[in-house]
Amino acid sequence: DYVSKVIFGMAPVFNFPISELLPLKFYWLLPILGIVTGLAGVIYNAVLIGLNKHMKNLFAKHPMLRPMPVFIIAVFIGLYFPSALGGGHHLLDIINLKTTLIVLMGTLLIKFLFSVFSFSSGVPGGIFFPLLLLGALIGGIFGDIFIPLHGLNNALFYNFVVFAMAGLFSGIVRAPITGIVLLTEMTNSFSHLLPISIVAIFAFVTANALGSKPVYDSLLDGMLEKYKPATENNHAKVMIEQVVEFSARAVNAPIRDLNMPSNALIVSIHRNDMDITPNGNTVILPNDIIQVVTDSVSEPAVRELVQNLFTYDSPEGIDPNDSIEQ
Repeated sequence: DYVSKVIFGMAPVFNFPISELLPLKFYWLLPILGIVTGLAGVIYNAVLIGLNKHMKNLFAKHPMLRPMPVFIIAVFIGLYFPSALGGGHHLLDIINLKTTLIVLMGTLLIKFLFSVFSFSSGVPGGIFFPLLLLGALIGGIFGDIFIPLHGLNNALFYNFVVFAMAGLFSGIVRAPITGIVLLTEMTNSFSHLLPISIVAIFAFVTANALGSKPVYDSLLDGMLEKYKPATENNHAKVMIEQVVEFSARAVNAPIRDLNMPSNALIVSIHRNDMDITPNGNTVILPNDIIQVVTDSVSEPAVRELVQNLFTYDSPEGIDPNDSIEQ
């Protein structure tokens, strides 16, 4: 923190001109903003996770081509709306009362679609700053509607921007306390803890009530999906360990040729004092220690299959016409 202040200065990340406090008689607006940002968080998570899965399946056979559609779209956006690229820092300049409601809503739609589409490309990146920017746009739209509608002071515009940023963060990430502290620190607005807290908590409750999972939990589940046995039940998981014998049927065969059933998954191979996380191309070698995960109901059948694969004496090895699963 000290080094960053020396290099970048003492100004907060979001240096909004906040000079007024929201009057208590207008606090009824905060739950509404919290519900709006909570709903927006649910939509964002659903579209992000759904599109990410779709792109992963669409380019499963050619993963290197997965970023290409997003790259092509980025070229056109860079030519006609360059502020929407990257984290979107430059878009903060248009979030004010002088910008028309139509422009703010159009910018929100473009940035939302490009943000989730970019993430679906699989290229290393992030959603943290873009989601804060989306929250700022929602707050700007909210302020643009309600400030003239109820005769509020124009200086309160950026209050709603900050409140909505905390609300959307809470609705998407599902960490309201983190969002409250984060936006308080990033905007240097320590006199707004109560309204920020109200918006963040209402967004959190709204997203929870709609059954939306926190975005990072969903993304982690997607990353770990290939390591989980594709069982159709919720029975307890069982680990089966087996040493591969020299004359086993599976010796020198890649895992993809073993035709393992859907309720059994080889999760680890211990080889020469090393633990290997296998994939379909991993070849089974003698003296490997194989770890297979299955569910408790399928354990007897899977245990018998494991013994047949890794201990059965068959000099001919694997018969490609033989279905091991059967």
